[in-house]
Amino acid sequence: TLRIWDLGGTGTPQKQGHPLNCGGVSYGPYGEVVATCGFDGTLKLWDGRLGVYVKDITKRDVQFVRCVLSPDALRLATANEDGVIRVYDVERGEPVITQRQAFVRARAVTYTHGKGYNIATGSDDGWVKFWASDTGELKCQLAAHPRPHEEGRPKK
Repeated sequence: TLRIWDLGGTGTPQKQGHPLNCGGVSYGPYGEVVATCGFDGTLKLWDGRLGVYVKDITKRDVQFVRCVLSPDALRLATANEDGVIRVYDVERGEPVITQRQAFVRARAVTYTHGKGYNIATGSDDGWVKFWASDTGELKCQLAAHPRPHEEGRPKK
């Protein structure tokens, strides 16, 4: 469900959103649009001021783990259970960039801000990667959270 609260503690009526877990919520830059992603494979847009459902962006056979709107709210980047990062055109609902982050679950996605913004992603393998938001080109990657050292462990 989606419920938007004001600072006074008053919330909009609850709206039915995703029948399974809601993996992520992202506000547009001025609060006019809210995007949600779910384990049911849907991306949904909501009116951020009224809290009402606007439309589904897409339906896929993959669990969406996280989502984030671009700084101009024209694109929606997703981190997915299948390890693929997808960036959707919000208006058309079609992927404009599809890149494999890892062969494990992608857990995090965010946009950098400023001119020529990029996308940063993180996954279960401990890697953080930086992508060009317009082309999907991998700019750099960091082993930010490497897996525990396996040496010295008993062999199975």
